Amino acid sequence: MVLRCSQMQPPGANDGGGAPEAHRQTFPAPYGAQIAEFAEGDRNIGDLATSFPALLFALATDYATPERRYAALDAILAGKKLKAAAQMLALPYWLRRLPPAALTGPLPVLPDDPEFALTVVPALPRQPEAMLPWLDFISLADRMAGRDVALWFARHPRLTPPAAANTEALWTLAWIFYAKHPDTLAGRIQRRAWTPRTGPRSARDETANWRKRIEGLLALGTGFPDTWFADGSAMGYEFVALKSPEDLFAECASMRNCLDLYALRLGHMRSRLFSVRANGKPIATLELGLRNDEVGVPFIVQLRGIGNRRAAPSVWQAVHAWMGSQSFAHLDRTPRPKRMSLVLRREIWAPLTSAAAALGLGTRIEPLTIGRAPMRRKSSTR
Repeated sequence: MVLRCSQMQPPGANDGGGAPEAHRQTFPAPYGAQIAEFAEGDRNIGDLATSFPALLFALATDYATPERRYAALDAILAGKKLKAAAQMLALPYWLRRLPPAALTGPLPVLPDDPEFALTVVPALPRQPEAMLPWLDFISLADRMAGRDVALWFARHPRLTPPAAANTEALWTLAWIFYAKHPDTLAGRIQRRAWTPRTGPRSARDETANWRKRIEGLLALGTGFPDTWFADGSAMGYEFVALKSPEDLFAECASMRNCLDLYALRLGHMRSRLFSVRANGKPIATLELGLRNDEVGVPFIVQLRGIGNRRAAPSVWQAVHAWMGSQSFAHLDRTPRPKRMSLVLRREIWAPLTSAAAALGLGTRIEPLTIGRAPMRRKSSTR
């Protein structure tokens, strides 16, 4: 519902001001004509175009409730202070800093407290057309993840739209959201959680790694259909197959390595992983692959100790002894299509989608949960 000036003005309104043609030229389309019609006929309202453009914009559009808009309009027509009118509309007074050129769409819900304003106002983008998209994302962060997260994004504007692509910014917000929900599946696979002291580079890196783990988790689904070799022992060491995503993530945490970032490759069944243990304690991680030039013949892709250190010669000997005791008859590395488990996808995203739906923000996070954009592939070494 849009309340026009003719609908809202009480008898005796101040006639003759407003400069409607100036409003058409000052406010971006398609709002210029709408605001000009709203402001026509009353100087107090028309003067808002220069004194408080966001307040004029809010009154002329569907900001807040009709009752609040009527109360704010009555206050303006009565000559009361603009701060009081803004409070009646539940519009932050610090939005007075926005020029008309910045008002390119609906105003987001933003807090009106001094701490928030002290951080956000100095960080506003310099380009008017960038202000509202930036504030809109700050509002989303505040409502989805908390005031501390919103202020953190305000201090790191390169991580927010329009400096950052919307989907990339949403991934960062999702990573932070799940850092605050460590008991969820998506929270448990984070290696380093967000804190207010996290820097932008660390946030980008950890978000990218977390995305890889999610991709791998979805590709692995319920785990491997076979492990090629049976568990066993040799020369005092035990060899235990990693059969599920949970096994993989637990091994990586114990061994302080990054093999979980390559779970997507494992999901295509190109290799198998084993935990090498001494007296039940993991001391190395073994990855096996199959040779291209010899069908069904395995080879050691990598064997690494804790923290990616070199494995001891005795561990190498034990690996070869254990492999020599296994049967190669049924080894198969036929890749399977990337298998996205719908049940697992729902489990991963359910906490985020439920929180967004409760706030009426479900469509805002759909770029992550529906039709997600693939990650940009980068060459990397282990």
